[in-house]
Amino acid sequence: MSVPKRCRKCSNRGRRERSRRHGRWRSSAAAGVRRAGALIPGVLIPGVVTAGNDDRVERFAAALVYTTEVHELQRRKGTEIPYLAHLLAVASLVLEDGGDEDEAIAGLLHDAIEDTDVTFDDLTARFGPKVAEIVQGCSDTDVKPKPPWRARKEAYLAHLIDARPEVVRVSLADKVHNARSVLFDYRLMGEELWARFNPDADQLWYYRSLVEVFRRVSRSPLVDELDRVVTELEGLTRHAPDTDT
Repeated sequence: MSVPKRCRKCSNRGRRERSRRHGRWRSSAAAGVRRAGALIPGVLIPGVVTAGNDDRVERFAAALVYTTEVHELQRRKGTEIPYLAHLLAVASLVLEDGGDEDEAIAGLLHDAIEDTDVTFDDLTARFGPKVAEIVQGCSDTDVKPKPPWRARKEAYLAHLIDARPEVVRVSLADKVHNARSVLFDYRLMGEELWARFNPDADQLWYYRSLVEVFRRVSRSPLVDELDRVVTELEGLTRHAPDTDT
């Protein structure tokens, strides 16, 4: 049955109105992203949004897009969780701990050198030397294949003692989120969890060693959080049933 002309006009007007509303929504959403940038120290001055600062908001957005691209196919170890979830969490913890824009971008990209084909020079060209140096400082190797696990971790612990504060902040955020994830999964899986890691990896030794090192080099409250999570994990594993009997 044909639609009366008047109804077609109403239908067209409705489509045009929906299109205009959608356009306004997109503009409003974009403005919201810019305003949100005002909350990031070093991205915009807190509470102030000016056209002259928009390029700095775009820099953080560009880092987020780039992070998504270089880690697109990766998943969290032993899961189907996109690796991006971890990277976003680390950037969030960095910002909550008082980090600036460069440190937040480095939080997004802290595994790029170690776990992708991205190089130090790539990051320097895209985001500047400070970001590249933080990411390099958070990497326990840029060699592929990776050297033996224990040697890498011992070298990284020694490196943290003299690392710059911005490297310590991003590394600490990374370890806190990793430890939380391990604790969460241990509650679900018990001792079966350890099968997803390198057979040579002594995760409890490493996390306790990290707590001890971060106590020496950082006053961040995230050190207490890392200690709390590791202590709980240690307590759970001590009371785990003995699978060898």
